[in-house]
Amino acid sequence: MTLQESLASIAKSGLPLQGKLDALKFEFETKFAPPAAVEVLHRSTDELIASGAQNRALKAGDLAPEFTLPDVDGNPVSSKVLLAKGPLVVTFYRGVWCPYCNFDLSAPEEARSEIESRGASLVAISEQTGPIAANRSGRTDLGSRFSATMAAKSPLSSACAGLCRTICVRSTKRSVRT
Repeated sequence: MTLQESLASIAKSGLPLQGKLDALKFEFETKFAPPAAVEVLHRSTDELIASGAQNRALKAGDLAPEFTLPDVDGNPVSSKVLLAKGPLVVTFYRGVWCPYCNFDLSAPEEARSEIESRGASLVAISEQTGPIAANRSGRTDLGSRFSATMAAKSPLSSACAGLCRTICVRSTKRSVRT
């Protein structure tokens, strides 16, 4: 079985998000990655945890910075404009090349109807830029589609310490709920 076949199988498994992420990690580490690469990944994860990055990320009740970022077509998307319409659910991901991020993006996509029924907008922010980001137009191989996908560095992604996570920004006060 190829990596792509494993990803497709995990995507269709019906597992909850954490189950999919655990299955992906197991498949990757035991069937696809050389042991030296797995060792480097584990060491990097340990270093990230030891750095305390999670302690510098936005937490519930923190003020989220305003942002205006280009969407994949280069059009500006403003958090202020989106918040005027209702709450904003923001998710961060490394890029379409990251299978973990693609599975993570599937979770808010599955909740899209509930999010939108509450008057909220769903936004994905990535630092990935260029033709691949633009060609994907906010879609992943798993079929996710977002109301706006930004591809740029931003104060908001910096405030989340570069961690993949989803936050809900409520009202123009920009209070964060995780």
